Amino acid sequence: SVWKLNNIVFEDRVPQILNQSLSIYELCIGIANKNSIKLKMVADFSKTFEDMTTLMMDKVSDFKNTQMLKQISNIFLGSIAGKFTDVDEVINHLTKTKSVAKKLLSFKHLIGRLKVLQTVVKKEGNRCKNSIKELLNFCVGNLENSNQDVRAESQRLIVEVAKIIGED
Repeated sequence: SVWKLNNIVFEDRVPQILNQSLSIYELCIGIANKNSIKLKMVADFSKTFEDMTTLMMDKVSDFKNTQMLKQISNIFLGSIAGKFTDVDEVINHLTKTKSVAKKLLSFKHLIGRLKVLQTVVKKEGNRCKNSIKELLNFCVGNLENSNQDVRAESQRLIVEVAKIIGED
């Protein structure tokens, strides 16, 4: 399938190829949303989405590649809009790592994850009330990180969460 082939391409290390691969994900999700295609009905989409999410989590360490972070955010947002996943599941993917790989806890990965979370919370924050506590725990845990940029991104995310809470 296109998804599986694109997952293989996405593992490339060349930023231009990664960005093109993300564009394919964005395009597929956009077409599915536009045509009201229910991807969850496709037998292997859940597993493919999980694989894709794992690959994206690995790539967020290149947090200076703003185009890539924007595309990853758009893929998550498109998946939420199309009801292929929900905000709570996205937040769970971004705040918890299923991998025991220490690299996913590196400051580069944390900064990328925090930036993507900020975008998701800004756009879909009104839907993530079930995961606010999890989100805040993730942020608070990173406020004591030794890296200044991780602390700053955590503070920015806390501000976004406060905007949601303030609406109630």
